[in-house]
Amino acid sequence: QPLTDEQRQAALMMEDRNLVIAAAGSGKSSTVVAKIASALAAKFCEPNEILALAFNSSAAEELEKRSIARLSTLFEGSNQVVAQTFHRLGLDIITSVEGKRPDLAPWAGETQDNAGAVIEEIARELAANDAQFWLRWITLRAICARPNKELPRFESIADYDQYLVQVGEDRDGHKGIRTLNGELVKSMEELAIANWLFINGVPYEYEKSYEYDTADNQHRQYHPDFYYPEIDCYHEHFALDENGRAPSFFSGDYEQGVAWKRALHTSKSTALIETTSAKYRADTLFSDLQADLKARGQTFRPRPRKEIEDRLDELKVPSFAGFIRTFIVHAKSNDLTPALLESKVASQRDKFRAKAFLAVMSSLMAAYEKRLRSLNCIDFEDMIMLAVRHIEAGRYVHPYKLVLVDEFQDISRCRARLVKAMLDQKPDARLFAVGDDWQSIYRFAGADPSIMINFAKEFGVTSTSYLTRTFRSNQGIADVASAFVQAN
Repeated sequence: QPLTDEQRQAALMMEDRNLVIAAAGSGKSSTVVAKIASALAAKFCEPNEILALAFNSSAAEELEKRSIARLSTLFEGSNQVVAQTFHRLGLDIITSVEGKRPDLAPWAGETQDNAGAVIEEIARELAANDAQFWLRWITLRAICARPNKELPRFESIADYDQYLVQVGEDRDGHKGIRTLNGELVKSMEELAIANWLFINGVPYEYEKSYEYDTADNQHRQYHPDFYYPEIDCYHEHFALDENGRAPSFFSGDYEQGVAWKRALHTSKSTALIETTSAKYRADTLFSDLQADLKARGQTFRPRPRKEIEDRLDELKVPSFAGFIRTFIVHAKSNDLTPALLESKVASQRDKFRAKAFLAVMSSLMAAYEKRLRSLNCIDFEDMIMLAVRHIEAGRYVHPYKLVLVDEFQDISRCRARLVKAMLDQKPDARLFAVGDDWQSIYRFAGADPSIMINFAKEFGVTSTSYLTRTFRSNQGIADVASAFVQAN
């Protein structure tokens, strides 16, 4: 197969840092093989001084077969070109330095379907021995099971009603989200409040009719959000921001309705507790509500663990174990320390949920690392980071003059750090990266497309070329696909 002019240009580039941005089906692998041939023909390096990195074993094997098959008749010793995955490179480096192959964690090779099994096991052990962890774990599942989409982000009541059906249910014309207590509530924040009350054993009635008749030609009968029978107190959760303003898509009389409710409770001398969306976002709602309830004499009787867990199972609330395992992969792949994660909480829209998640994650990550140490093994993320540390400390000196990375859009922070460590160790080594930032599919494994997007900032002055012609489809298909993708 003859190369296109674009492929030839990319193959002949030999700057310190070379980036090829390649469309889907544009012959990336052929260009990588041509690059190897170009380097050997120019006698820039020997075959065993070339390293081609891929993200999975099948891609590495294909690259190796293509290189050997196409170059064997042209260059002596071309079968010495090293084509392997990042993990295999890391394993080889660790083995070379430590004199033995490390044991891989038993769960490291699990599929996505059961990747969270080890987290489930660790969480159960922590919950059995640590009441505080159990409470944080239950809080995450019961109160923060779903993201809370802020009301100002909706464009209309119809838009919000559609959202309610998506996250909740619609039965006999009643839309809402099912609480642990069984009723349907009208917002994610009301769900959080109701489930928090349920967990803490605070009896309440949702939207109980107000004790005084309020129906007239302007108002329907008033139904406050919550009523606490043990202390004869009402509770309204208002959708108000920090300035006391309601979302723009609400009818114009919402704020007037708030004022009317306040005045009504004052005139009738009925007790009222107020919370707002602003308090929820600021992560002060539950501490303030607890203080208000206790000040009014409310007794808290936390429910038994089994009752709460059974109700969560009954409502099919997920445990998030698989998601948490993915998060650990991200955190380790990008070298995110607990302190760095803590610093990110303040920038989150839903600070309460972010804090609840991190409170669980801190314990789980520590227990996860302890499990690795007790088994004297490592996971795939350790395989990369240990190799990085060996190179950075000079305990391992690599032989490569040309490092090629295929599918570069799928690189993670720790893999990028491994490549940088190799380049820093040998300043004359060249980097040739090929990828397409529109094809990133390994976010679940810690991939960070911004590394490719900001390639020059990450790796230094770069020569960039493009492969714009696809061999995968005709122009008609390409036009339709492009229009579809670019609409997003």
